[in-house]
Amino acid sequence: SFLSRRPQWKVGPKQRLPNIEQLDPITRSNLLVSARHQIYTGKVYPFANYELMRAGTSPLLAPSVARQYIRITSPWELQNAAWAYLALLRGINQSE
Repeated sequence: SFLSRRPQWKVGPKQRLPNIEQLDPITRSNLLVSARHQIYTGKVYPFANYELMRAGTSPLLAPSVARQYIRITSPWELQNAAWAYLALLRGINQSE
């Protein structure tokens, strides 16, 4: 079954959880697809796109989600707004 194939990691006080490169290719791919979809639909903050880029996946953000993050009302929203502007600019450039 799926659960029996799941890798077992022991995390002690001096150990860290494995990073995505340590996952098998199928799990890694599924994780990236899922994360990308969650960000695209607005279920995960847009700034998480940075990690997708580091993993070699191009970031996406739905225009409707991007419009929700464009306005900056506090300093912590700056990262999300940057990704929102990027998504909207990409959408404008692709429609030309």
